[in-house]
Amino acid sequence: MKRFVLSLALTGLISSVAMAQFDEVKNMLAIQQYKKAKEQLDQLLTKPKNAAKPEAHILKATILAYLMNDPANEAQATQLRQESIDAYKKYMEQRSSEAIDCRSSICQCANRLLFQLFQRRH
Repeated sequence: MKRFVLSLALTGLISSVAMAQFDEVKNMLAIQQYKKAKEQLDQLLTKPKNAAKPEAHILKATILAYLMNDPANEAQATQLRQESIDAYKKYMEQRSSEAIDCRSSICQCANRLLFQLFQRRH
């Protein structure tokens, strides 16, 4: 029984650490530090467990869309656009196989934002 409770507590701790990692990326987005957000997210995506989460891909699509519209990235805009679309498709694939409450996540905001950014760019 003690092992079960301990393993349950450890699982909860690991889950909260993973969520806190995504929170750091969201904070970078909130303060418009898109390059830093991308770097942090790329580090998180090296772990298969994080790469399997739909939230990671909607964050990636959002970050890349912001970077795509930055005049400093004009030369890479087409590549960033395609990467953003690919990340969004990956999000949609994972979302269809996993129940996500988009009302309480970044999903709704990101969906609107991506639509507006792509409309403005092309």
